[in-house]
Amino acid sequence: MTQLAYNLRQPFPPSIRFSQSFPFIIGFAVYVVLFMFLFKPFGIEDHFTEKVKFEIFHYGFIVIAVMSTNYYFLPLLFPTWFDEKNCSFGRVFSWVGCICFCCFFCPISCLNT
Repeated sequence: MTQLAYNLRQPFPPSIRFSQSFPFIIGFAVYVVLFMFLFKPFGIEDHFTEKVKFEIFHYGFIVIAVMSTNYYFLPLLFPTWFDEKNCSFGRVFSWVGCICFCCFFCPISCLNT
């Protein structure tokens, strides 16, 4: 357990420039939309109407908004958290976990209204 704690405290400087991460954000959103259109997970094939196609398409925009917020606004709101001299593998790991949580739950709550 001490080795894990040691590794989580190791320096891990992030490269969080928004201009460099924006192509990744767009690519991830396109991947999510294509995945949902091609494989129709979560029982979508039972209700695959024009409204559902419209919602899947907008799911990509929601993913772009959520990830852009995480990559652009969070470093502005919490500059010490994302400062290179304070950054560690554990912080980056928790930040990626936050992004995954937001990309999953924010679009679901927006589409279920």
